[in-house]
Amino acid sequence: MTAPSCEVTAPPYSLKVKRINGQRHVVVRVVLHRVPPHHIKYEPTQERLVVTTLGHTKKFVLDVPYPDGVRVVVGDNPEAQFEYGILTAQLPIEGEVARPPRDKPEKRAKSPPAAPVAPVKPAKVKKPKKPFVVKDTALKLVDEIAGAEERAVEEKLAKDAEKQTALEQRSAERAEKEERRQKFKAAAKAELKARISRRRAEQDEPCAALPKRKKSAR
Repeated sequence: MTAPSCEVTAPPYSLKVKRINGQRHVVVRVVLHRVPPHHIKYEPTQERLVVTTLGHTKKFVLDVPYPDGVRVVVGDNPEAQFEYGILTAQLPIEGEVARPPRDKPEKRAKSPPAAPVAPVKPAKVKKPKKPFVVKDTALKLVDEIAGAEERAVEEKLAKDAEKQTALEQRSAERAEKEERRQKFKAAAKAELKARISRRRAEQDEPCAALPKRKKSAR
């Protein structure tokens, strides 16, 4: 079982500028799957979005500027919503004023010539477009990313263990080879000494076996 990773990473997020009620806002979406709300610190500034979870085992740090360098209005207690592992917020852009709806100039209607009334066809009801990222899809993506990271860590640990085992095996083989070499060297020295001793003994034996010559009397 691998130990939990303490690496600090940036979570998946998106920042988009949208017009809401006639005023432009920066719409924030940050995926923080399996992170309790009390471990999330949401601290946006006028120029940057800052979200951290350093108090949790999944350590995320997000510190990025807003799109196009815009500045936002941040109160004393900025609010955000956290549902299904996704943090969302809407930050009004600084200097933006809500635009009132424009009044269309009245046009004098000309009385058209009488025409036969055609039957009114029922209007087609457009189906609502699917959101850019569905919550379940985002959670599934986060699960896949987390699983891929865990598999990568496990594979790395397995490779490191194989390398360590191979190093230990080579070290043991070198030690065994050195031991055999020392034994062979010692045996060769002993054999050489024994041969030298035998040669000396063989050279001394004929001299000792020859009888001494007697001096002749004159």
